[in-house]
Parts: sequence; structure tokens; C-alpha cells
Amino acid sequence: MKNRTPAISDFDCVCDSCRQLCYKRSKGKEVATPDAKKKVSNPIEQPCSKKTCVIHKYIPSVICTDKFHDLTFSAEDIKSCFNIDIEEASSENSLSICHIHYCKLYNHKSLRYCEACNCLLRPSDFVRKCTSLNDFKRASVILMQVSNNINVSEDTVLCNTCFMLVYNEGKIVSLDNIENQLNNDLYADGDEKPTSALKDVFLKVVKMFRSGEGFLLKDMHEFYCDRVDEHLQIQDQLSESLASEKKTSKWLLSALLSKFDKLLCVHLIKDEESGLTNHKLGTMLTYRHMDFKKAHHLSLVKQRFQKLKVQKDQPDENQSTDNSNSFPSIAIMAYHVSTYLNRKLHEQAQSICNTYLSDLQKMAEFNYDTLINQIDPIVWNFFTALTRNSVENKNVEELPDIDWQNDHIFFPNSNTNHGRQRLHQRANAIMNLQFILNNKYNYPMHIIMANCIKRLSQSSKLLEIMNKSGLCTSEDTLERFLERVAEEKTAKGLSDYLKPDSFTVISVDNVDFLAPFASVTNCKDRSWHGTSIMAQQPKPITEKWDSVGEKLVVDLNEPPDDINNSAVSDVIGEPVAKKARLAKPLARRSLASKFQYSSSDDQLSFVRPAYKTFISSQLPDDFSHTENELLESNKLTANIFLYILERFAKTTSDAKVLLPGMKCKFAMENESEREKSAFFYMSVLDEKADNLITMKHVLELVHAALQVSNVLNHMIIVGDAKTFEILMKLKNQYGFDLEWLIPFIGDWHVLKNFQEVLMKIFWDAGLKDIAKNVHKGSLGKVQGCSIFKRTHRLIVQVYEALYMHQIQSFLQHRTGDYEFSSTDILKKIGEVVDSVSSDDECFSDVESFVKKQEALKNKFIPDLQKEFEAFCEEMSVQFKTFKFWDSFLKKDCFSYIELWIAIRTGNWNLRMSALKNMSPAFHAFDRQNYSKLIPMHLKHMYALPAYVMEHFKNGAWVSSIRGIDFASIGFDEAHEMLINRDCKMILSGGLPSNIEKTANILQYQAALIDNFHIQLCANRKRVLHRDMSKSVIQNEFKNVLTYFNVISNTSMFQSSQAAHLYLPFTSNLTPATKGQETDLMSFREIGLGAFNDYVDSQILHKTSNAKPVLRKHKLKTFAKEKISGRKLNMVEKEKRIVTRCYKRTIALSNSTNQPVGNLCQFLETPRAICTAAGLPYKGSKAITYDFFEKRYNVEQGDNYIPPFSVSNPFPSEDGCFIAEGMNIIYLGPFNLKTFGDYAKFVVGRWVKPYFQNYGYREVRILFDQIESQGLSPKDIERGRRDKTDGDEEVYEEIKFYTQLPRNWQKFLKVRSNKHQLISFLSYSFLDIVPSVMSKPGQVFITSGGFNRGILKRIKLCKHDHDSSQNCLDCENVVGMKLLAVENVHTRVIESRPFHHFYHNHEESDTQIWLHVADTDCTNVHVYSIDRDVGIVGLPLDFGDKNVAIQFRLNLIKSQFVSINALRQAILADSDMSCLKNTVRQFDIFKIIQVLFISTGCDCVSYFANIGKTTIFKIFLQYCSFITKGDPASPGHLHDSSDVGLLSFYRLIGCVYFSKNRASLNTFDTPLQLYNSITADNLLEKHFEFLNIVRKASWNGTYEDELLPSNDALKYHWLRACWVSSVWGQALTKKFTYPDIQQFGWKVGSGDSPTVEVLWDSPENVQSIKNHVKYLERGCGCSSALGCNNRRCSCIKDGRVCGPGCKCFQKNLPCKTKEVVASSGDTPDNAGIHLNIQPNIEGNSDLEVQYEEDGSIGALPNDDIHDASEINYEVDEGHDDDNEITNYDDDDDVDDNDVDDDYNFNMIQLYSTLNYKVTRDP
Repeated sequence: MKNRTPAISDFDCVCDSCRQLCYKRSKGKEVATPDAKKKVSNPIEQPCSKKTCVIHKYIPSVICTDKFHDLTFSAEDIKSCFNIDIEEASSENSLSICHIHYCKLYNHKSLRYCEACNCLLRPSDFVRKCTSLNDFKRASVILMQVSNNINVSEDTVLCNTCFMLVYNEGKIVSLDNIENQLNNDLYADGDEKPTSALKDVFLKVVKMFRSGEGFLLKDMHEFYCDRVDEHLQIQDQLSESLASEKKTSKWLLSALLSKFDKLLCVHLIKDEESGLTNHKLGTMLTYRHMDFKKAHHLSLVKQRFQKLKVQKDQPDENQSTDNSNSFPSIAIMAYHVSTYLNRKLHEQAQSICNTYLSDLQKMAEFNYDTLINQIDPIVWNFFTALTRNSVENKNVEELPDIDWQNDHIFFPNSNTNHGRQRLHQRANAIMNLQFILNNKYNYPMHIIMANCIKRLSQSSKLLEIMNKSGLCTSEDTLERFLERVAEEKTAKGLSDYLKPDSFTVISVDNVDFLAPFASVTNCKDRSWHGTSIMAQQPKPITEKWDSVGEKLVVDLNEPPDDINNSAVSDVIGEPVAKKARLAKPLARRSLASKFQYSSSDDQLSFVRPAYKTFISSQLPDDFSHTENELLESNKLTANIFLYILERFAKTTSDAKVLLPGMKCKFAMENESEREKSAFFYMSVLDEKADNLITMKHVLELVHAALQVSNVLNHMIIVGDAKTFEILMKLKNQYGFDLEWLIPFIGDWHVLKNFQEVLMKIFWDAGLKDIAKNVHKGSLGKVQGCSIFKRTHRLIVQVYEALYMHQIQSFLQHRTGDYEFSSTDILKKIGEVVDSVSSDDECFSDVESFVKKQEALKNKFIPDLQKEFEAFCEEMSVQFKTFKFWDSFLKKDCFSYIELWIAIRTGNWNLRMSALKNMSPAFHAFDRQNYSKLIPMHLKHMYALPAYVMEHFKNGAWVSSIRGIDFASIGFDEAHEMLINRDCKMILSGGLPSNIEKTANILQYQAALIDNFHIQLCANRKRVLHRDMSKSVIQNEFKNVLTYFNVISNTSMFQSSQAAHLYLPFTSNLTPATKGQETDLMSFREIGLGAFNDYVDSQILHKTSNAKPVLRKHKLKTFAKEKISGRKLNMVEKEKRIVTRCYKRTIALSNSTNQPVGNLCQFLETPRAICTAAGLPYKGSKAITYDFFEKRYNVEQGDNYIPPFSVSNPFPSEDGCFIAEGMNIIYLGPFNLKTFGDYAKFVVGRWVKPYFQNYGYREVRILFDQIESQGLSPKDIERGRRDKTDGDEEVYEEIKFYTQLPRNWQKFLKVRSNKHQLISFLSYSFLDIVPSVMSKPGQVFITSGGFNRGILKRIKLCKHDHDSSQNCLDCENVVGMKLLAVENVHTRVIESRPFHHFYHNHEESDTQIWLHVADTDCTNVHVYSIDRDVGIVGLPLDFGDKNVAIQFRLNLIKSQFVSINALRQAILADSDMSCLKNTVRQFDIFKIIQVLFISTGCDCVSYFANIGKTTIFKIFLQYCSFITKGDPASPGHLHDSSDVGLLSFYRLIGCVYFSKNRASLNTFDTPLQLYNSITADNLLEKHFEFLNIVRKASWNGTYEDELLPSNDALKYHWLRACWVSSVWGQALTKKFTYPDIQQFGWKVGSGDSPTVEVLWDSPENVQSIKNHVKYLERGCGCSSALGCNNRRCSCIKDGRVCGPGCKCFQKNLPCKTKEVVASSGDTPDNAGIHLNIQPNIEGNSDLEVQYEEDGSIGALPNDDIHDASEINYEVDEGHDDDNEITNYDDDDDVDDNDVDDDYNFNMIQLYSTLNYKVTRDP
């Protein structure tokens, strides 16, 4: 800010508005000025004017703006304001002045001052003009006491004090009167009451005058200012008014003269030579009747007393100063130090602040010792002596002789932890004193504390509290500081954080954060996903860029001319949010300009590097282990073997010495230094990392910031598997353009993902049984690897325990003559381990331990290791369990430990070995990402140039945060621990609004806080490794011993075990299944084969190898197999049935060479309007308004009013507001406790603002009335909504103090809870609403929430009867009215409840319009989100009232629809002009309403896969054909008769015609199809029309696309008519619902009858059942005789055998087939019924007849078997309808026994019929 505005120093206080104004102005942003509200042109967008500011010529240090004004001010004005003379420049033609100076001149000229006392007259001050004074000359003489040069005239402006001095001149006053007036606050009407400070001055003057003293005006003015300051501190809330109290001494003189008048004498001393008053000597005021001799005497005595007091306070040289408690000692010190200390505090504060302001990096590197040295010794020593405790007080004598004025005092205990803490506290106290002196002295401590508070807590409130307490700076000051940090980061760039010549890599990762308490809103997500970028220099000192192949330009800070500097600044510069307001951030825009995103040829504008980064000739023939890799791997194996021996020796040793864990033990042996890495937070993007677009942005940022291809040849970018995969895709896609990119896979992510592989293989094999002994409550997290450290420690500790048990088994197995027995070996190893001594935090005698350990290695350890390996090989051959767990120790888990140790040590060869060992396991267990990416990564590593590979071999593939050996971390792990951790800490306070702004200060804040924490804990012992701590070693080894004891109880490594693979931790040693054993024992071989195949074919591209098929192996482990099967839902079952029936019908038609007739429906209910659960379809009603808005909210002329608007189209004054209460209650409570609070919230939200803010005269809240009409079709929809989980709490009663439920939506799902809530709110409204009614005549009405008997409680009734009697009307009251009236006595607005009108409307949808008609207001505002409300009111007549419905209400957008304007728009619709030009005028609005109802509402089903918009468009397209009502197409939609049904048939026919136009391509329009049909009557013509469309709608998979049957459409139409009838009575108070059983519903029987939908006619349902039974289920006759007797279920049921019968499948004789063949029926007559009865001519014969078209045919009885052979009973005239409806499961054929593809030889079957058909006459 100082650079932008030099006039402002670093210590000046600037408000946030001015700070932002200055910042924006420096960045070229738009600036709003005081005198112009219009938008100021952006100086960046417009070229700078050539004009110059005339003031700038004289004062060049002031910054001017680019906006200029013509100079209209006089030279005197300019000189008065700026103290410059511009007369010399007057010769110029025209002068200009910038906007800043123009505003300053304008404001200066507007200021006014009192012409007597010269005090500033503020707008709030009482200003007087002298027009009312009679004698101006006398007034001038009086005011000469205040000002020498004043000439009073009519235009003279005076302050009220000076004016009253003249005005009250001559009035008789006395000291008694003045004192009495001041003490009792008695003032005349014209007198101005003095302020508290001025009153104190008056009283003091009275006191001094009474004692005969005089005073100097300067002394009294100082006293007055001190009193003002005191009142400012006491009354902070009045600070603004009190701050204006401080005025000039002349004003105070005028005030004294005005109050004391002639009692006051003013004495001035004049120069004898010049005769002028000497103002330097001041003004003395005395009492007029004062004795001057007495006054002079008193003043001399006073001076004498002060002189004696000063001499008395001087220190006595002979007096001892040891007694620190004596009063003289304290007084002397206080007297001498007080003034000096105050001055020193100011001086040192200025010096300290300048030190840290000059270099903000010193703040991040803050050091207490440096700060203490900057504190003045006197100041430090004073507070040290002042704050010493009893211990330090005893050590005062032990302090060396020091110079108290030049040296700092430190007590002997200052080097202890407690002593350091006290030093820090004293330094902090001194910093607080400086802050108290002036809050601009906030460096460094208060800035540091503000950073810590804001960063760690993210609480602005806590920061404000600490600031008010004086412990930190304000948030505005902190923001200014952080802005300066960002500016310095921009100025310094990369070079200040990174060494330009050092080897650098870039890490990229995603930052995912879920806000746990984020509000769920429509415009803000609950989570945030971004991308972080960080630069890392693993070894900034030793690893340099290669001067030939990597570094192309010497100086990184001097980019070539073609570098895009704007992109560089976006990465390391200022926040994007502080730049000019663009459509998107500048960084994004610059990236978009370079990335040409197109679907065809998307190329990047990168330059190909000078040197290759991929040398394909270096690729090996395979990816097997190299010699160096095997050497490092074997070396680690030997070290681990020795380490496990040493740990195992501790289990048998009684010594207390503990050996640290694996990593720390290796670190202890190899004491070496690790170079500390350098890190730089480049950027944080508000974009998800896992996509190509974001990675392109990242590459562009990195390329520009590091000047790749210009300064650097290439750059390595590190990321997790997904990032690596995307980078490889980009590299393959762009080829040479991304040759500079070297992708590198993150090692920590590989390690983490390999944990999951180990858990999958070994968790259920035994790790779970081992882990549960320690991780009892976190087994799921350990298995899921959700916490890396926890799973890692388990793996390492179990590894040690298993290895120890294997060595234990080996030593026990080891028998025979050996040079060293097992006991001797453990003894010698124990002696070596015991040589290590340790204290609490570190180990000693490490060198001795290492030497003894090396002696063991040379003596017998190598031979013992070979012997151990031979033992393991031998046991692995014999026992599979031993081999399985030995593979865990030597291969699987070993590869995990191998990579872990490689990362911690930076061993490149060990890393490569580990990756190659891990790859087979990734391949075997289907880890698709890493199984492909690791080979890809290995390929690029082999192809790297030698100078790049040299960096990795030198350990520059890992970073070190603290510079400690064996503590290195992977690049991706460092990324997680630094920038991602800091990002998530920032995000913990809430999701970011601009993360780029925050990213610029992340690293600085983190360094500052970490350094400050280190300073506070500087003297605490810090171990290099956490595992070196003795307590950690003990706990860790305790876990290992626990695991070891559990494993020791098993036989997994013993020679006495089963040969097969088994679970060693189960009591019965559960054996593995054959599949488990095969897969677990060979998974590594399987994975190795897959790995080699993939490398050969996909990585090395060997032509001799065929491309392998990448498929999942799905190897079995000991884990329980997941059940993949799922239960089929109802829809899937129905789809199978429909498909099967469809295929059988087609097959039957093909076999008989008979065409298929009308395709039948196979499901009992029409799926086009009914779900599989038997419920109506639900759809979106909101699209109706959207359709109307798009159609009618267009410009149609000057007088046209669009129906839809974002604001209420009608004025609210004297209007009526009606709210649908059911919509209100779904707005759940927020931060409330009881239902009483919720009731007050509802009133405050939905009643109070409409009365008090918007001026409505009436407010009505309407609820649904409970069961006022008995059974209702709405019960079906309510049942659907009321489905609960079963754990909802049911409220029997809700009262004012009842606690609110935790889950509001679950609470409302219980219908009884909803009823209780409505009732409670209705009663509460009567109590609460009167308090918010502010005007007489205001009316509040609520309806629907009152139960029966409400009037008895209120004891009010408009009918004349006794309160004990029952009044039917009163008991059914549903509305209560509150009328506000003004009490004539108290003038207070009161209200009392009245009964409102009575109705039996159940739904608030219709109740709203009853209230619209009831209100007297002209303008009605309805709030309802239910689109039904507007459609209900569309055809209603509500007179000349203006009705607007608000159907959307939120902070972003509100929407209204004017019913009046909508009606006019519909009438003007040209597509419906045919309905107005007919002889009979149709009710167009009623037609629209019926169209809305019939296409879906709460009581009527929607059509599947057909929206309302589609149906409305088709209706308007074919309006004349559908509902014109002419003879050719009779009927119209709002006609509820049978003729109206024909109109509905045509509507649905048109809809399905348009949907299936491809199958009806011979007809252009549905009208053409309709006219082509010839029928006997109109009904038959409509049926044929629908049949043709129905056949075209069949798709063969599911029936939701099939046009429903005619009867189903009729019932649907009847339900729509019922709803239309109910809606049509919306303006009727009492009416009765039509009988729902006559309109497509049925009512069940029982105590609690329910309403069900009648989807189709019983005849159609029965026909469908018969047809499906014919196709799917039949008889099971499989004998050679076929179906010849009543044993056949088809003959027994009177049915014809069909494709579901076995006789059809096996081509057996069947009597029923003979009947069909003789009748010549087609396969479509599937439901034919037979009537079998005895022949009249003989008992042994029978006559088989079938029914067809009402006639009966008889079969001849020539070849009929004897009745005794058939063995059945004849049932004459038997009605089989009821029997057929129940399938005979005993005779059913299993679906699996019947092939779907039936090749029925129906011609042969029908040709075998031996009976002729005879007809009865």
C-alpha cells in the first residue's frame, strides 16, 4: 500500500474500504467516487488521457487518477487547500485537475469554521448567524476577547458558544447561580446543555475562583481534553459524539466567557516595543473580584511545595537500595522510569516494527532471542524486576555485575524449559504494552498471533475477541499484512524460494474436502474438490541441473522475450481475485487461449525440447531385476534377518535395554546427514484434478512458470495413479509437444494401494485373528486401509512377529553338531544388544554396538542365514501352509517393506526392485490401475537420459522436510504433508470462495506458525525419529510380543502340521477349499506371467508376442465370497413374462402359417398408466407453468401483459396475501428448540412482514382439512407419501414447550404428526398473530387446522344457542378470523377471534379460491408451489379481482404468474381459435384444466414416458380434430358424457400416433388415419382408430409403451372427470364429493376400507389371464394317448391346449386341438372354452362342444372311448370362469423345461383331428 500511496506510512491506520479502494485503484479496477454514482470507466479498458493534473505538477508524490475535471476553483481555494500558488500557470489556456484532487477541493470549500474561535463547524453542530444581533459593533468588541481580528456583520458565522457569549452579554450571573445550575441541571430554554467534560471544567473554574486562584487557558484546555479522553474510555458507545468534543482553546475561552460573563477577566501580555499581544505567553483568566496579591501568594506557595516534593523524591546516595519493598524505592523507580520508559517504548516499538516491515521474511523466521535483543535494556530490566517470582528473587544476588542501562538481565534458570517460558512471557508482555501505546505497533507479536488464530481456528469471532482484548491485530490489519505478503511473493517469484540451478520436480494432487456442517442449498455444494501444485527441490545444494542436457539458460530470473509473463504471475503472483473483474480468472483465460479445445485437432502450443527425454534404445529386453537391484534387495534381506534375530533375543533376555524398531535401528547404524529439501507452493486451482482439462491447465502453468523449453529442457511431474495415467494420455496424445514432460508415479500411493492387496490376500487367512488382540475397535479401518499409519504399523509389527516365530521354529528344529548351538547364538546376540545403552530420548554406545554387530556378521550370521533359507525351502516343499506364510515374509510383505525402506533412505535400486516385486501381486488380484501403470513407469525410467537418472540414483527421487536420514518421504507424500494439509486446514473454516487468493499465502502462513511453535518449544528435547522415543519403543515392542504370543500358539511353522493349506488360527484348523488352495498357492506365478505378458506386448511391443487379453483373474482367498446374485424386482419379472409370451405368440404364428391378429396385452393392468406395484405414475407438474411461460411470455404488442414475472405484478397495499400452509410447514426449523419457537418463526416469516413491511390488509394461511369428505382418491397418493422407515417418533400431542424433532422430514412423514402440527400452529396463530398486527382493519384468517369442538374452547359462536348445545356448523368450523381494531381508550391495536365461514373443502388447492372469492381486497397474492392451484382457478370467475400466484420463492429467483394475464393469453392463442369460432362457445379454460388433469395429477395417473409438455403441444397441433365437437369428431374435453369420452380417445390416439409415427408412415396425420376407417358407428370407428395405433405402439419388451385398452382409457377418463367436477365446485362452501365408485375407483370392504384404482374392466382382465395361461401354463399330458380324458387339466378346465402344454411340445394327440382344427380358428383364439357333456343318444358316448360367437358346435362321437376308460364326471353347464382364474400348479409345466423357441408343427397337429364339428340348429 505504501508503494501505491506514499503519503500513507506503514504505521497509519487505514479502514478496510480505503485499503480496498487503494488496492483496486493500483490494479486498474473500477473505482466508485463520492460525487458520481454513475459507473466510472475502467482505466485499463480505455486509453489514458493526455491531460495532466495541475496539482500533480506541484505535488508530484501524490498519485492521480485517469479521470479529469476542468479547473473551476479559484487560486485562493487551491492555495487554502494545498498551500501552493498557481498564478504562474494562469497563462495556460485551460487547466485540468484529477478526480482525487477535485474531490478534496470540493470538500475543503464546503467546510465552515467559526469566525471567532476558529473551531470546525460540523454538519451536526448548531450554527448561528448574526442576523438577530442588534449591535454588531458591540458584538465585535465582546468577541475581541476570543479573537483579535473579527468584524461582526449579518453574514458572520459563529458557533453556538460564541453566539451565546454575545447574546447573553449583560445578564447578571453569580458563582452561586452557576454552581447551582450545573449541579441540578437547570437551564433556560435558550441555553445549550454542556457536555460532561465541559461541565467538569465549569465546576473546576468555580472551585478555583472560590479559593482565589487564577489559571492559564492552556492548562484548563489540557484539563478539558483529559476529561474528554476519560469519557471516551468509559462510554465507548458514544465515542463518535465525544470525539467531536475536542475543540480549540479559543472555543473553550468563548464557552467560559459565555458561562461566566463579567465574572471572568481575561489577561493578555503585550510586547512593549510592538504593542502586539504575545500569544506565546498564553492567556490568564481570573475572577473579577479576586485579590491579586492573594492569588500571587497562593501561586508562589504552590511552586514551593512542588519543589520540595521533587527534592524529597531524589535518591539518597547513602540510602541502601536493597529493600525493594520500601515506598521510597518504588516511588523513585516509578518517577524516574515512567517518563523514560514511555519514551523508550515508543522508540523501540518504532525500531522493531521497521525491522520486520523492511523484510517480511523475518516474521516467518521470528526468533525470541533476536526480539529480546531489540528491546531496550532499561525496559527489559524494569519488567524483569517487576515480574520476578520468589525463586528469581532469591537469585538476584547471584547475578553478575552488569550495566543495567546497557545489558539485559537474565536469571540463572533462563536456560531451563520453565525459564525460557518466562522469557517468552516477558517479551510478549512488552509487545502488548507497545500495542497499548499505539495499535500500529503490532509487529511482530500481534501479527503472528493473528495469523495463528485465523489459520488454526478459522474463526473471525475469536480473532475479534482477542483483538479487543489487546492480544492480536484486527482481521482487517491481518488481511492488509497478507496482501503485502502476496505482493512480495509476486515481486520475488520462484527465485526467493527455489535455487534456479537446483534439480526440481513438480508434484500435483487433488484436494478433496467435505464440509461437515455445510448448509444444503441449491447454489452451493457440500464438498470442494481442487488441484494443488507444488515445486520440490529434493537436494537443493548438491543436485544441480545438468549444464548441457537440462539447463538451457544461465539465469532463471531472466526469461526470454517469448515467455508469457502473465501466465508466470498467475502461478506465483498475485491472487486471481484481485485482478480486473473478468468473466473468468486471467489464468484460466490465458490457458484457454493456449489450449485450443476442439473436437478435431486439439494441439498445445509447446516447443519441442532441445534434448530427448525418452531414449527408446535404452529399453531392456525384459523388466527382470538388475544386478544392482538384486544386490540391494539381498542386503536388506540380510539386515532384516539380523534385526529379527536381535529382536527375538530380547524375548529371552531379562535385560531392560530395548532395541528400536526396524527403520530406527537401521538409522542408528548408519548415522549420516540428509540434505533438507526446498518447497514452493505454486498454485491451488478450483478444478478437479482427475480430468484432462485440469491437467492441461497444470501443464501450461508449469511450462510458463519454470520456462520449460526456454530455460529448462524438461520437467518431472509427480502424481498419484490417476494423475500419472492422465499425464501419460496427454503425452501420447500430443506427442512431441509434450516431449518435455516426464511423468513420475507417486511412491507413497503405490505403498498405500499395496496395503489393500496384502489385506485382500492375508486378512482372512490370519491377519484378522492376529490384529484383533490389539485393534479391537478398529478392525474395519485396518482392513480397509483408510488410515495409512495404522495399517502400516500392523503390517510391520505382524511381519516381525511372524518372522520371530519362524526363527524360533528354525532354532528348535536345528539339531545336530554345529559350531554354535541355538542357545549360544541367542546368548551372543543378546550380549551385543545389551551393549546399547539409552536414556529417555536417545541411544549411546552406538559405535560399540555396530562394531560388535559387524563381528557377528563375519563370524556366523551369513552361515546361519543360509541354513535358515535351506530350512524354509525344505518345509515349503512339505507343507503348503508354511509355504504360504513364508511367501508372505520373503516376497509379498517383504516387497512392501522393501519400498518403505527405499523411500526412507532414498535407495533407487531398492525402489526399482520393490516395484518389480509388487507388480505380480497387482496383476494377480486385479488392481487394474497399478498393474498397467507400474510397467509403464518402469519403461520411462529405463528410457531416461543418463543425467536425469543420475539425479535419482543420488537419492533425488525423495524429499526430506526436516533434513534427517532415514526420514525421507516420497514426492507425493510430501505433497500431502505440506500443501494439501495446509489447504485442508484453511478449508476447515468453510468451503472456499476464491482458493487462488488463499493459495498465495499458504506457505508463508504455514512457515510462520511452524517456526513460532518451534520457538515456544525450542528447549524441549526433540527426537530425530518418533520411534526413537523410549515410550514408543516399549509400546511398539509390546504389540510385537502380543502378536508373537498369539502366533506361537499355532503350528504354521512347525514340522508337525498338515500338508494342505489351512487356517492356522481356527480351533479345528479349517482347511482351504480346492479353489482357494490352488489360487493362493499360485497367485504370484499367475501374476508374474500376466506381468511379463503385459510388458512384452504393451510396453516393449515385442512383435513375436500376441496381445494378451486383459481379464480379471478373480482369484479366491479365504475371504467369504460376495453374493453377486440379486433378487429380481417386479418390473424385471414382468419383462421376462412379456418377452416370453411375445416370442411364443410369434412362434405359434410361424408354425401355423397363420397371421397374428391383434397383439394382446400380457399384463393384467395397463403399464402405460399403472406401475408394477399397482400405483399411478407420478410426473412433473411444474413443466406446465414452464410450457405456458415459454409460449406466452413473448412480445405480442404494446398492450400485451406477459403472465409470468419475477415480481408481484399487482400492488401489495391494501391487498390480501394467501399462503398454502402445507407448503409452509415443509420449510423446516433452523436453530430452534421448541415448537413454540417454530410457531413464532412461522409468524415472523409468513405473517409479520406482510402486515408491517408490505402493507397487506389481509393475511390468510390455509391448511388441508382432515378427512372432511370421508374416503378420497387422494388417500392413494397420501399412502405413497407416508411410507416411513419405521423408526419415526409419533407425537401424541404437541405443545408450546415440546422439543422439536431432530429430523423434520421424518417427522412429517407420519401423518398423525402432521395433523398435530397443523392443529398446534392454528391455535398458536390466534395467540401470536395479534402482536404483529400494526394497523386497524388488518385481518388474519387461518383455516383447516381446527378440530371438532374448537368453538367450545373459545366460547364464541355466531349462532344463537347455548354453549352446551352442539351446533353442527360450529363443530365443523375450519376457519378462525382475527380483526385488528384500535382501542379508543388506550389507542392500542387489539384483536379478537371470530368464526369465519364454514366449508368442507378437504384440499387447500380448492380452499384457496374459496378465500379469493371471500376477500374484499382487489389484489390477491397467493403463495403456493403446487401447480394445481393455478389450474384450479383458471376457469373460475372471481370477478374483477387481480390474482397473482407466487410459485417459486428463494433468494435467487422469485416467480409469479398472473391468472388474469394467463387467461387473456390463452384466449389470444391462435392454435385454439377454432374453439371460439364455432356455433357453440366452448369453455377454453375448462378444456385446458381437463387436459391438465387427464395427463396426470394427484388423483389421476400420468402416462409413462410422456410428459405434459408433449401432450399440450400435440393438443394444440390437432386441437380442431380433438375437441372441436363437429359431427365428424363429436365431443369436447370438458364434456363428462360419453361423447366427451370420444374426444379423449382422439387425444390419446393423436399422442400415441405421434410417438409411433415410424410404424404408421402410410398416414401423414392422425386425422388422415381416422378418416380412412369405415365403421358402423362412431364408437366402433374410434375403437378401430385406437386398435391401429395400439398395434403400432407395441415394442415387444415391456408394456409401458403400449396404448392401454379402450376400457382402461375410459376409466382413466372417468377419474379425470371426477377431479374436474370437484375443482369446478371450488367456489362452493359446502358440497359432496361424487361417488368415487362410479368414476374409476373401487372401495375395499372391512372395518377400514381403502380406495383402489380400477385400472381395467373385469372382462379384459379375465381375458388377459386366460391368454397368458394358454401361452405359459398347460397340461402335463405326456403319455402316448395324449389329452383324451379328464385327467388332462385343459379338458377338465374346458380350455384348449396351447403352447404351454406338453402335448404340444411332444406332438401328442389332443382332443382340444381337433376341435380347433375343425373350427378353422386362428391361434389368436387362444381363450376358447370347451363344454364337454354326455351324448344324448348313448351313455357310452360323449359330445364335445365349444363356444364360438354364441353358437355351440358338437364333436362326433364315432371314435370316442368308452366313458369307463375316460373315468370322469360330467358337469353339465359348468361355469369354469372362477376356476380358470386360479392356475393349477400341480399340472403346470416348469418354465425351464420349455424352450422359448417353439417350432410347433401345428399343421401336423391340426391334421390329426378325427372329429367333425356339428352345429346346433
